[in-house]
Amino acid sequence: NIIPEIYFQAIKRPLNDV
Repeated sequence: NIIPEIYFQAIKRPLNDV
């Protein structure tokens, strides 16, 4: 994968929260 799991989870959380 290009992006790590931490980056995906860290960006998916705020993205869904907003």
